[in-house]
Amino acid sequence: MPNCSICMKHQRSDSLYIYSFNHFHLYHAPLESHVLGYVYLEPKRHLEYWQDFWQEELTELSSIIPTMENFMRKYVEAERMYVVTISEAVRHLHLHLIPRSVNCNVRGIELIQQATQQMVKTEERITTEKINQLVHDLRAFLYANC
Repeated sequence: MPNCSICMKHQRSDSLYIYSFNHFHLYHAPLESHVLGYVYLEPKRHLEYWQDFWQEELTELSSIIPTMENFMRKYVEAERMYVVTISEAVRHLHLHLIPRSVNCNVRGIELIQQATQQMVKTEERITTEKINQLVHDLRAFLYANC
C-alpha cells in the first residue's frame, strides 16, 4: 500500500528492526514508551482485517507469540505479555506485544496506554543502550530457535 507507514517502514532500514519471520516482521518500539521488550509484530503483507489473513500466517502467528513470551519471561522477567491490536492511526493491522515485568508497578490498561501512547506512568526509564542490547539478544535467540 503506497501511503501506509508500516509498508513504507518495511522497505527501508530501521534501527529497531529485530527479525523477519516468513510472514511477519518484528521491531522494538521506540524509546519513548519506556517499556523494555515492547515490540511490534507486523504482517509483511498489507492487511487491515483479521479475515484477510491466510491460514499459514495465522499458524505462524500462533507460534511467534509463545516464543516471544518465553524470551521475555527470561529476559525482562515478564510476568504477563499483553497482546493488543488497535490499528486506528495506521490501518495496517499489527500487534503490540507488551511485556509486564514482575517488578512493574503499572499494570493492564495503564501499561498498554504507556506503551502505545507514550504516557509514561512507570518509574523505570530505559535507555537506547538497553533497547539495543535486547534487540541484539532477541535477534540471536530467534536465529537460534526459529
